Amino acid sequence: MSMLVETAQVEQQGLALVSDAKALVIQDDSGYQRAGLMLHMVKEYLRRVAEVCEPVVSAALTAHRAAVAQRTKLETPAKEAEQVLKRALLGYTEELERQRLAAQRKADADAEATRQQALVLEEERRLALAMEAESQGREEQATAILTAPIVLPPVLTPPVVLPPKAKVEGVSYREDWDFEVTDATQIPRPYLVPHLVPDLVKILGVVRAMKGDTAIPGIRVFAKKVVVVASK
Repeated sequence: MSMLVETAQVEQQGLALVSDAKALVIQDDSGYQRAGLMLHMVKEYLRRVAEVCEPVVSAALTAHRAAVAQRTKLETPAKEAEQVLKRALLGYTEELERQRLAAQRKADADAEATRQQALVLEEERRLALAMEAESQGREEQATAILTAPIVLPPVLTPPVVLPPKAKVEGVSYREDWDFEVTDATQIPRPYLVPHLVPDLVKILGVVRAMKGDTAIPGIRVFAKKVVVVASK
């Protein structure tokens, strides 16, 4: 008997069971017994369905597993290449930021050096004026010159902006917030599961919601830059 014919026969049996069950009205012991008998028939029908369909299900499951294994095998090199490229992109971006911060520190240091030089020149100028006043007998004026506060205009350092890096369409960055446990004994009880173990899922939820404003003792939060590639 072919699989299609056998399946059709089983399906007809199932439809007959539904029809008989709907038509059954239990009004006496005979009807009650018939309902019980039909339940056994349903049980037997389900066993028959499993028996008929098992080869198909088994073959489909085997085929599915083989397809998934093949897909995994084909995807693995691409995923490795993806990680290598993302690390390279992040490395380049982080290097540019390191250079910008270094340039900013140098600009701030140069500005502070300029300010200190201006301070020295102002002190020398005041000292000369005070000595001149003192030589002319104006001692109070000399003292006032030396003790007056020195007010210099602020030296403002503009933010250092390096030439923008090349842009790639569909490639962007986002910050993912994560955490590490630094001292589990300091973590408050609401963030612990039974046996006083840190509830990592709950803590991570708070960290991702609060980001840098997270205030849970015993953990350290940090942001990780992640490369995002949009689908075309």
